[in-house]
Amino acid sequence: MSLKLKDILKDESNQGKIEHLPVFKLPEKLRKNEQIHGSVTVGLKAPHPNTTEHNIVWMSIYFLPEGADFPYQILRISYDAHGASVKGGDTSGIYSDAELCFTLRTATSGTLYCASYCNIHGLWNTSVPLILEDEEEKE
Repeated sequence: MSLKLKDILKDESNQGKIEHLPVFKLPEKLRKNEQIHGSVTVGLKAPHPNTTEHNIVWMSIYFLPEGADFPYQILRISYDAHGASVKGGDTSGIYSDAELCFTLRTATSGTLYCASYCNIHGLWNTSVPLILEDEEEKE
């Protein structure tokens, strides 16, 4: 059986695994063509393990402007320190946590998407609307 990407993406409907969901934090007011400083954390609602055996490997953020056919990749970050050293797993005491900050400017409202990859439980995603204040005022 051949699976499509939509078949392997997990989201908030996968009960019992909320520690895998990327969670966006954005400012309350978003203005056209001004810097938007946001962040994403995996495990904000419930801690995600960060061990050599079980960890978040990477996150990517995409933006789909209203009316566009394709999203733009905003960033991709990998988390490479999960406690491993030459002495074995979880021996270094060095861990990179699944959090990121980003800055984005856009003239158009749209949707932000975040995909994250857990080495045991697969590919997870979430999305949030990005509504610019200037566009709301026109309506």
